[in-house]
Amino acid sequence: MSEKEAIRGRMLSIRKGIPDEEKHEMSKRIMERLFDLEEFGNAKTVAFYLSKKDEVDTWAMVEEAARGKEVLLPIVKVHFLAACRADAAQVAKGCDQKVKEKSLKFVYYEKNGKMRRGPYGIMEPVGEEFAGGIMDLMVVPLAAADRGGNRIGMGKGYYDRYLNGEGPKPKVLVGLCFDFQVMENVPAEAHDVPLNIIITNKEIIRVKR
Repeated sequence: MSEKEAIRGRMLSIRKGIPDEEKHEMSKRIMERLFDLEEFGNAKTVAFYLSKKDEVDTWAMVEEAARGKEVLLPIVKVHFLAACRADAAQVAKGCDQKVKEKSLKFVYYEKNGKMRRGPYGIMEPVGEEFAGGIMDLMVVPLAAADRGGNRIGMGKGYYDRYLNGEGPKPKVLVGLCFDFQVMENVPAEAHDVPLNIIITNKEIIRVKR
């Protein structure tokens, strides 16, 4: 088990043990801090995620933000790619093997719009894909972070691939978590994209670089 995996497992276990009512109250304080941010107030287009049980609750944030902003939510798209063996016999026959690749995209959220359950059981909007333009701010989930903006995600790597890919990038990257999830140091790799701001139920951390 890697150091990242060990930290992720420990933090998620602690988070799971917190009573729901306490998590709800902490989430409310995080929402207040997020909505008080100057960067959030000035943002026209904001990308959120829809939280699962035990995560910082973002459902109320999405509904409130949608009153005056363009809100984007992630969807997991599945692509099937040809995967041929590099031998003459296979090439002669043509390629009939396929591998499944998943990637993160963002879709415009509409209040009372159609939703569906995605590959990981997370609700996803059905609608127009955000293909270009300005993404002023993106809110991301995390298992742990440090004050240098380094983030340990949920282990699938979707956000790292998106942020390192060719799609529209946010001007400001914000991580939401409970206070105990902020550590002195978390391991970082070259492909990891650091956070600009971390918001907990106790403080706002602005990352200095």
